[in-house]
Amino acid sequence: ALYKLQHTDKLPGAGSGTTWVSSSQFWTDMTTQTDGNGAAFVAGAASGPYGPYMQSVAINPLNNASTVLDDIALPGSTAGGSCAYVYDFDKSATPGTGRLYATGLDATTVLTGQ
Repeated sequence: ALYKLQHTDKLPGAGSGTTWVSSSQFWTDMTTQTDGNGAAFVAGAASGPYGPYMQSVAINPLNNASTVLDDIALPGSTAGGSCAYVYDFDKSATPGTGRLYATGLDATTVLTGQ
């Protein structure tokens, strides 16, 4: 939520516009300093530095994985592949919430965010 607030309503990992995300870019955005456009912060930039928001890529303790599925999978559903987390980002014209849901022991069952 803080990343989105500081980056003109853009979700972490979002590329040009709101039509794609990248899990590697998501982790880069979370673990490095950026400017207001999401680019790597350099001294003298018009905005920033913002972040880092996390010290390192998070390991899901339930399945020992750190990969992120770049798609929507609602809590209680099954992810489209084996992953540690599902990043709620709709690749259509309407962006998702930006929430990150963990998966369970099987690395596919999306857990609720309680």
